[in-house]
Amino acid sequence: MAKPLVKTRSNLSCPIFGSAKDILPEENQLPSYEDLMKCYLSVRLELKGDSSKQPANATVANIVASKVEHVWKRASLPTLSRERIIKLILAYNLKYQNIIKPIKGKISKFLQAKLNNFHKDSNKLFDISTCKCLDLERCSCEKERKVPKAEWSFLQDQKSHRKMKIGGVDEILTKQIQKREERKWS
Repeated sequence: MAKPLVKTRSNLSCPIFGSAKDILPEENQLPSYEDLMKCYLSVRLELKGDSSKQPANATVANIVASKVEHVWKRASLPTLSRERIIKLILAYNLKYQNIIKPIKGKISKFLQAKLNNFHKDSNKLFDISTCKCLDLERCSCEKERKVPKAEWSFLQDQKSHRKMKIGGVDEILTKQIQKREERKWS
């Protein structure tokens, strides 16, 4: 009879990102790739539970996509479709799996440099915005896909320095948007 696996911090920790951590709905910043992968690992561990079978990647990616989407909606930013977000998550997870595979053995200088590069790149924003334009004035996106002027500086900050935070509800701007929507549908 096989011995049951004992869960310890060492076998639950990722060699690149550390401990798994969920993306909370009240996060004050848009998630980076590192936040995304920590959430992915957390959800995978949660779904796995005590069973020995890993959950399907698509199932985990769907749950993570909804959490990421929620944070982006809180920032009032237009996002890609759920299917596209899931594909981006699965593609990054595949990249992560390919990086992590050779870690089982001795780590060479080349592999260490590759890991350091991957970890450094993971601090970038996981960008699921529909508008990828670099300049608001020259943006040629459709109206529904454009980033609102009030949110433009926040999105640019999140892509670079990541110092700004998602604030509370702007009641004046919210009322203006609601009135605009009412006029549109009446």
